[in-house]
Amino acid sequence: MYGDDVRIRQILINLLNNAVKYTHQGEICFTVQDHSSADRNILYFEVRDTGIGIKEKDLPKLCEAFERIEVSRNRNIEGTGLGMSIVSDLLHLMGSQLQVQSVYGKGSTFSFELAQPRISEEKIGDYEQRIRYMHQGEHYRCKLLAPDANILVVDDNDTNRMVFCNLLKQTKMQIKEVDCGAACLEAVQKEHFDLIFLDHMMPEMDGVETLQRMRCLPDNLCVQTPVVALTANAVTGAKEKNLT
Repeated sequence: MYGDDVRIRQILINLLNNAVKYTHQGEICFTVQDHSSADRNILYFEVRDTGIGIKEKDLPKLCEAFERIEVSRNRNIEGTGLGMSIVSDLLHLMGSQLQVQSVYGKGSTFSFELAQPRISEEKIGDYEQRIRYMHQGEHYRCKLLAPDANILVVDDNDTNRMVFCNLLKQTKMQIKEVDCGAACLEAVQKEHFDLIFLDHMMPEMDGVETLQRMRCLPDNLCVQTPVVALTANAVTGAKEKNLT
């Protein structure tokens, strides 16, 4: 089939991440169906969850960039606005649109169809064999030891911080964790850090506002400390935007 596998993967990762964040119990079901015709395949993708659901009045806000839904209820969950906006825009460019069905308190179903022209009947490979080959010989070896380095990681998501600390565990760096922008501002006034990792999307005070306030603090002990943005927004232009 002829299509953009990178963007399709990006769309699905956004939808699945969103389902995981808002489903505290129950299940998440991901299905793909193929409806073939003479010269093309109609691919139907669906992500269904038993999460908290969305109120009917909030559905129009879902694909608006940076729009927060039920801020008071979801203050500890990273916003869905940017991710859903990206999904909607990408599907529009591919001649499709995101369909959403949701029952508040019971769950949501996100789905879309993509028409993919079929170029050839020849098989292009064995997916399972490709995965096995990709994982052959993968042995991570830490090449950096910095026991004297003092690092600050700022992220409102407990799981993200746990993954971050485990990834750097073998470096023996000294890592301090805080879960919000206010705690970050307090930390940099008490202690010098060699490097700060700052999450972009946080409730109440996001990473951009935190950085701006940090630079204006008179008692900031980390004025010259490099700040690295942590973000799941890996689309074209995001790197340049965060560097400005």
